[in-house]
Amino acid sequence: MGKRAKFSTGWQLKQCSNRLHPPQHHLSQVMHDDRMSQLPDEILVFILSLLTLKEAAQTSVLSSRWINLWKYTPRLDFDASESLDSIERNPKKLLGRERGRYVNWVNRITQLHQGLTLDEFRLCFDLDVSSQSEIDKWLEYAFTRTVKRLEVDLTSHNLGRDPSQCCNFPDRLLNIDNGLSKLIEFGSLRALCLKYVNITGEAIENFLHNCRFLERLAVVGSGKLVNLLVSGSSLVLKHLDINFCYNVKSIKICDCNLVSLGICKVEHLVLVNVPMLVEVFVREKLPVSFCRVLSQFSFFSSQLERLELRDSMAKDIVNLRDFPQLSQLKELVIYAGAWGDYSLMGVTSIIKECPNLRKFVLQLAWATPSKKNRDKVKGAKCALIFLEVIELRGYCGRTSDVELLMYFVENAAALEKIVIDPRSQLADHLKYNLHGHVRKAAITSALEEVKQLVPKHVELVIL
Repeated sequence: MGKRAKFSTGWQLKQCSNRLHPPQHHLSQVMHDDRMSQLPDEILVFILSLLTLKEAAQTSVLSSRWINLWKYTPRLDFDASESLDSIERNPKKLLGRERGRYVNWVNRITQLHQGLTLDEFRLCFDLDVSSQSEIDKWLEYAFTRTVKRLEVDLTSHNLGRDPSQCCNFPDRLLNIDNGLSKLIEFGSLRALCLKYVNITGEAIENFLHNCRFLERLAVVGSGKLVNLLVSGSSLVLKHLDINFCYNVKSIKICDCNLVSLGICKVEHLVLVNVPMLVEVFVREKLPVSFCRVLSQFSFFSSQLERLELRDSMAKDIVNLRDFPQLSQLKELVIYAGAWGDYSLMGVTSIIKECPNLRKFVLQLAWATPSKKNRDKVKGAKCALIFLEVIELRGYCGRTSDVELLMYFVENAAALEKIVIDPRSQLADHLKYNLHGHVRKAAITSALEEVKQLVPKHVELVIL
């Protein structure tokens, strides 16, 4: 997880850092010379909005001028995800306690907050259906303040959750016949992200047609999403991401100006008249119909510029058959897992179908670190005349790594830069103590080999 503000040691406001809380013997001089306090409230509140929520609250001790300013910040980011690492070590003992602290923290801040509008409202912690009533209350709070960007991230400490234990998006907020709806204004919403919150396709469609400024929508881990229709030239939606929603059966997108689309496994994917679509992200197992969809709609070959494939195993990607030609594709990104020293040369069959490719990124997570002493596989000659940048992440110097690197060196005449990143692979071995020191030495040796293989005119970056 990325570095986040810690909260697990308590929810009380703590002593400020030196930049917010100068030493006591300098305080009077600081306040005497404090020109910042003379700025208008609007500017000070904007400055506070650039801080974390706790940092902003801590400024209240600086002087009477600052006591209430933080209460008007337009950003309420309740991110406590860093504590999930400690919870994972002893969830039975710590999870319930930390959930209670989180709920108290959000309740306290929302009670003190005095702003009439919100630019951003974000919940980020391991909460399940037991916190449903609190989450309903917080969502109502955000919507009644015409929130522009809303994120509810209830990802579990173990990175998954049974849909039956997920909170549900409160239907009453979307019920136009409900008296509560008169107090709620969806028109200001520009970005909505729901992670491990159950929401139906009907509710999403309601959002799309009632949020006239909604440009970004992401739904992750919803167990109630089955069918979804995104349709209408009046929609301003530009970015749609449906991920880890395992019960999805059909997604139909037509007559809209979508720019990027992220999809998970889906039985039926229908795309009709989406002329602005230039980025597609496919996650989890590739949908059986995906290649057929790409082939079926001729506009893909003339408009798609970026394609990202995330699959469970590299063999499922390198063995793809009938991959359509994508004549305008500029960037291809593949994330995959692999076993042993499995050859990756099959990926070149996809690259050959992208004649205008400028950048190729391959991120591999190897399940086993073995290297086979086998003959290197030679890929078919292919003039990659536009390919400029190659990134190989998870590179460890296996035979499969080297043969793929040599393929690009030999075929990409316009190659300008190669990025080799072994960090994720090495970190995994060190973390799980899988002969970490041995792997580190092997990777160091492999990187020296890379330096000999890459031509002098090509920039080599080793991370």
